[in-house]
Parts: sequence; C-alpha cells; structure tokens
Amino acid sequence: MERQARIAVVGSCNVDLTVFTPVVPRGGETVLGSEFQMNVGGKGTNQATAARRAGGAVCMITRVGEDFLAGVALAHYRSEGISTAHVRETAAAATGTATIIVDETSGENRIVVASGANARISAADVAAAEPELAQADAVLLQLEIDPLASLIAAELAKKHGKLCILNPAPAREIPERLLASADYVTPNETEAEFYTGIRISTIEDAFAAGERLTALGAACAVITLGEKGAALVRRGLRAHIPAPQVKPVDTTGAGDCFNGVLAVALAGGAEETEAVRLACAAASAAVQKKGAAASCPYREEIERMRADFYGN
Repeated sequence: MERQARIAVVGSCNVDLTVFTPVVPRGGETVLGSEFQMNVGGKGTNQATAARRAGGAVCMITRVGEDFLAGVALAHYRSEGISTAHVRETAAAATGTATIIVDETSGENRIVVASGANARISAADVAAAEPELAQADAVLLQLEIDPLASLIAAELAKKHGKLCILNPAPAREIPERLLASADYVTPNETEAEFYTGIRISTIEDAFAAGERLTALGAACAVITLGEKGAALVRRGLRAHIPAPQVKPVDTTGAGDCFNGVLAVALAGGAEETEAVRLACAAASAAVQKKGAAASCPYREEIERMRADFYGN
C-alpha cells in the first residue's frame, strides 16, 4: 500500500447482536450460549472499518434511525476516524440490525438481518454525496441497500474516473448495467454461482465463473474462496492467490474485511495480485478474532501476516 487512499463507501450500517454457542439450535430448540456481544456491523460499515484500519481515509454514505442504536453506530465511526458527513438519520425506520449465531466449534455463522434504515438509502442520498465520490480514489459498493442506489454510485464513480469495486453481496437481482459499471466485482463462491450459474468446487470452476462475469461486463472479477484464497480473472489473466492458513474463531465479516483492504490497496497503487495478497492476509487475520467490524486488523498486522505467508 504505497500512499493513503481516499475511499467512499456506499452501503449498510447495522448493529450486530451476536451470540456464541457450542451448540447451534435446531428448529424449536433452545440452547444456552456462552457469550453475547453487541458490535457495529453491516457490510458497508465492516468494509469502511477495514479500509480505515488498513490506512485509508474513509467516508461512509449510509442511513441510521433516530434511536439508541444509531448512537452506537455513530460512536463507532467517530472512534475509527470515519467521516460521518453523509450519514443521515431517519425517523421512518430503525437502525439496521443483524442477529448472529456463531458456532464456537467451527467459527461458522448464521445471520438474520433486519434492514431498517438501510432500506431507505436512496439514489438521491448518493447523488447528494457526489462531491465526496468525485474526491475519492475508489468507491466501494455492496447490495444490502437498494441496488439502484449502488448503480447511481457506480455511474458517478465512472463519470469522475474513479475506481469502482462492487461486492455483489448478498446475492440478489441487480440492474444489468451495475456489473458493467464496476472495475472489480468480488463475489464469494455462493454469490458467483448465483450470477453465473457455475457451481464452484475447484479453482478451475472459479476461473470459469470469473470469465463469465467479465463476459457480463465486469472489467475484472475477484472470487473469494475462503481458506483457499481468491481467484483473480480478467481478459487474458487467470491467477490463484492462496490465503494464509489459520484456525478460524469467527468468520463473520471476513469477506467485508477482504473488500475494504482490497479497495485501499488498489486505490493506493498496489499491483493487482499484490492487492489480493494483502486482502487475503487481512481476512485471515480477521477470522482469528470475534466480531465483524471489530475483528478488522490494522495495517501493521496485515503487512506482518502478508510477509509471514507470502514472503518479500
């Protein structure tokens, strides 16, 4: 990461209510969990936090309710040094929440999201933030908000010649122009299958899905593969970048961490494969901690993990 990058994140803000349990309940079953945490999350906020801790100057464009949880979210942004100039409060909906159950044995999670104020993020909100997008080096998007708002952000990024990274998650129907408006599209295996129809079981499958995404208009596809790392595909290029092998504690937000760090690295001038290495290193560091935004590593930790696994 060669210079400080300015990142504008258009996306969701949730407050995560997380329970850790040795036994995940079945339908109709009650079990005793071992720990409860309340942290700030949402894909947009997770990615903004990851980008900020990786060294970026970050502005968040989102909505929260006029409630207690909004204060929790705003306090997080301020403590992290994330600009709240375009965080709008609305009385029409509660701050978004996510209820998360984490299996302590595997680190895997089950998540239910109540979008709340995130569903109120509009194309007009994004248009009002155009000056911020015009000053950014990269615009980072996800799909926990109205896809039309994400499309407007992508088109404004293109208008101003800014790097646009679309994390098409959660998988959902989107305007056809959205993929074509992005410089990088970063689905995980499940999301890549949704958009391409290709089930990913091998690295070759990931390459095929990436090529399908570029055929649909994306300039470059980066398919995240969990512990297997990521597949980088653009016309004429196929590259598999392995990930550092660690024992996961909580995988919540690992993909968001990947995207935030990828945005900072690319916008800061890193070469593509090096940017993906840094993002993989960050995600591997994140899964060793509990929480979503709270687990995002700082720049020094990312660079140490990268050097230990990939070398110089």
